[in-house]
Amino acid sequence: MRTVIDIDEDLFDEAAEELGTKGREATVNAALEHFARRHRQREAVAAILSMDLDHSTDAWRPPVN
Repeated sequence: MRTVIDIDEDLFDEAAEELGTKGREATVNAALEHFARRHRQREAVAAILSMDLDHSTDAWRPPVN
């Protein structure tokens, strides 16, 4: 998708350095991917933390036959 936007040059340069990218397209795509992945990770952590888990030490022991 082609889009014309104004980008803060200092933020762009910082992002490119942090992401290790060269070029505008690569930097913008890497930043978008990074943000989307981070969002998915936060959602996954929130889902795990919302689970009702048995935290007793017996819950971690293998069953005795």
